[in-house]
Amino acid sequence: MCRHLHNQKGGFLILGAIFIALLFGFAALGIEVGRWFAVKAEMAKAVDAASLAGATHFTNPNIQDKQLFIQRMAQANFYDGILGTDEYTTFTVTTSNTGKVTINGQANVLNTVSKALFSAGTVPVAALGAARLGGAEIGLVLDVSGSMYGTPISDLKSAAKQFLDNFEDTEDRNKFGLVAFAHGAEVRYPLQDYYYNDLAGTSGYINALTAVGGTNTEYALERAKNDLGYTDQTGVPDDERLDQYIIFISDGNPTAFTGSFTRDGNEIQAVAYASSDSSRVLYDPNMQSQSLGIAQYETGDGLPVASTACTGLNTKWHVFSDPVYGMTNYNSILGTSNPIQCGITRGNIKLYVDEIIKQMAIDHATEIKNQGILIYSIGFGGMDLAFLNAISSGPEYTFPAASSSELQDLLQIIANRLKLRLLE
Repeated sequence: MCRHLHNQKGGFLILGAIFIALLFGFAALGIEVGRWFAVKAEMAKAVDAASLAGATHFTNPNIQDKQLFIQRMAQANFYDGILGTDEYTTFTVTTSNTGKVTINGQANVLNTVSKALFSAGTVPVAALGAARLGGAEIGLVLDVSGSMYGTPISDLKSAAKQFLDNFEDTEDRNKFGLVAFAHGAEVRYPLQDYYYNDLAGTSGYINALTAVGGTNTEYALERAKNDLGYTDQTGVPDDERLDQYIIFISDGNPTAFTGSFTRDGNEIQAVAYASSDSSRVLYDPNMQSQSLGIAQYETGDGLPVASTACTGLNTKWHVFSDPVYGMTNYNSILGTSNPIQCGITRGNIKLYVDEIIKQMAIDHATEIKNQGILIYSIGFGGMDLAFLNAISSGPEYTFPAASSSELQDLLQIIANRLKLRLLE
């Protein structure tokens, strides 16, 4: 009986010893795994920093050997022996003629557990970093409507010029353009390089902005898409594409749209404005706020007096026949299903225009985004956040502001994002 108990005690002691050994083994393994992850994180930071430095100085004429410069930048952040690595750390650098810098770092982490179990005293670790100085096409789409008068337009101009300051030293590889919109939308400056003095100089296009007119958001986005001059990148591989952006800034919701109208038998492109003002007239779509002197609310068939079915000269709204924005979907608001109805009440037309103009803007924004152009949207003055989100490329591209005084800070955040991009 005593021998049996003695054997049991001995067995417990052996099991306890094995358990303690396993416990220490797992603890040691945990320490080694933690070291491996720490080395991996440090190497990732080193190759990211080196690739960014290499991209930043890619065209620097004072750096004769770019690969050596990038390797030394990596070595400065990850030296032999750091966190228990051996002396065989390597950094392999490749560059492309597009300015992309890729660096592959490799090191060996000293590992006592691995040596004890597998006769291998080290475990390999690697990290890849790549960066390219952003060659970009950036369109500024700026609201210069009447509500921007005074402090808002002054803040907008200051913020836009400061934004351009961030890109003054990259005029050779970036392009900027400017669309200013109110009733109409004007391409003030098509996308081009060497833009700084033209746009941000004391007599530049930004400084010349004035505030007057309505808010024709949909046409501003249409002109940015069609007329600023973005490069067609159909079929271009993702890692070789130019970055393309629109920076949209407005202080209010849309109030106008551009469409086709016929008056006295003559078809014109013009801007209609959502207003209950009985004297409301159509505007020139390609000017900031230029009246055409044509009454928009005398609806009908647009024919001359001699042949019209209405009582006098009237204006035909072609949008009433549009399959998306026309009578088919909005007859309950207009109070008729007849696209050439004479004398639709101006109150109904105002409600109708209010309904379609946001959707028109969202649809144009979707077309832009489908081309691979990213849209940042900044809105203030109580602008509808859901509308801003619908225009932008996502919530992280949407910047609501309490007032125009925040524009400089918000545009600086965007500039920091655009200046350099990490590819991998």
